[in-house]
Amino acid sequence: MKEAAPIVDLTQWKPLDLNQAKKDLGFYGVYVSFFGVVGVVVTDIRQVIACWMDCQAAMIEFNKTNQNKSEKDSYLIFIVPTIHEDCAQDLEAVLSDTYVCRKICIERGSRSIADAIRDCGLMAFHETRHTKNADILNEIIGKEFPQDLIKDLIGRSPETIIQKIISGQYKSK
Repeated sequence: MKEAAPIVDLTQWKPLDLNQAKKDLGFYGVYVSFFGVVGVVVTDIRQVIACWMDCQAAMIEFNKTNQNKSEKDSYLIFIVPTIHEDCAQDLEAVLSDTYVCRKICIERGSRSIADAIRDCGLMAFHETRHTKNADILNEIIGKEFPQDLIKDLIGRSPETIIQKIISGQYKSK
């Protein structure tokens, strides 16, 4: 398997080193950005169902060792050759569990692993978001905004910010 580094270079995500135990679980790569951490596991659908809890435990480790604070998102992307209909119900249970991280399953089909990662849109989406956040930050630096509002503008959803504004959680300087 080729390394996924070129995808990461394009999207501002930095690859983490993987030990052999993580590779044995099927981890193809783990990447961090200002936004969060993404683990990519390449395996077959039956192995996803069998190993997802171990992969989730590994994500807890990655989060701790990379100081992925609670405001950062964590994703586990499973890339499989084919999704078999007889596994659909078990797969749904795996993907519905968001306890440690959000889980996504991508059917690779005839695409390369790099194309499957690119096509999921997650990492490219965050590159766009990062650019917009940098623009927002440049506009508000030096203005009289509460620091917690500035921090939230960089990493929180608009819905969260609006809810905090309505509830009066932002205090003036």
